Amino acid sequence: MREYEKHRKSKDYTAVMNLITRANWEQMEVEKKMCDALNELFAEELKEADSRGRTEGLRQGKREMIFAFLKAGADIKMIKEASGLNEEEIESIRREMEQT
Repeated sequence: MREYEKHRKSKDYTAVMNLITRANWEQMEVEKKMCDALNELFAEELKEADSRGRTEGLRQGKREMIFAFLKAGADIKMIKEASGLNEEEIESIRREMEQT
């Protein structure tokens, strides 16, 4: 199973893996049920982690957009309208940009 990814396109390897899976079907079903149970048990944590990741991604995207506006010489009014941030937040990002 550990080597599957690098050999998954090989017809012979696939045939052998299918044979192993069929021969151990009961064990595979037990492990699948265990994975499903773990997913259910940790569903809330996974959902929260996904939400945090999406929020961070949006924040980073907005920051990069503001960097681009600042580099292009856009005025604060236009940046405020495009980003929804206030002048203080934009200035904070400008200072951060200057430090890098």
